[in-house]
Amino acid sequence: MITKYSDYKFYIKMDAQANGVNSRLDYIVKLLYGNIGALVYRYLKALRKYEYALNTGSVCRHWYRIKLRRLGNKYGITIIPNTVGYGLSIPHIEGGIVLNCRKMGNNCMVGFGVLCGNKENQENIPTIGDNVKLYTGCKVIGNITIGNNAEVAPNAVVVKDVPENAIVAGIPAKILRIKE
Repeated sequence: MITKYSDYKFYIKMDAQANGVNSRLDYIVKLLYGNIGALVYRYLKALRKYEYALNTGSVCRHWYRIKLRRLGNKYGITIIPNTVGYGLSIPHIEGGIVLNCRKMGNNCMVGFGVLCGNKENQENIPTIGDNVKLYTGCKVIGNITIGNNAEVAPNAVVVKDVPENAIVAGIPAKILRIKE
């Protein structure tokens, strides 16, 4: 959760690194050419600004909420504020991404078409650990926990807990193997 300006700067720096943006000039050039990493970083900057303004009680939070929703509609991304850790990487944004998690750890990767959401009511939402990779089109549904360093294969539907270092696939998802 971003409560200090130093936290905000750290989150921005880690999000930039995760999406391949190395400097301000690099960001501007990539943004002009429509680079996916720069577009995702643009959305994440708006998300982090809104989180910071929301947590500090700033009057600007209303403006940042509007900007975040506008960019979310443009890029097809919906992320609930104060739920995603730093270093989020989104390699593709076509197809829509919805992250409605209780908590998503740091340095995670999310492919396009990913849905993390609730089952029946808002209390039944997933918790995702650090360094988790959610590949294209996977669905994570219900009050479940995905452990650190886990990988969810493309188009898998996860409805049960996933242990740490596991690779899961299928509908419903089953453990293929545990990474060493």
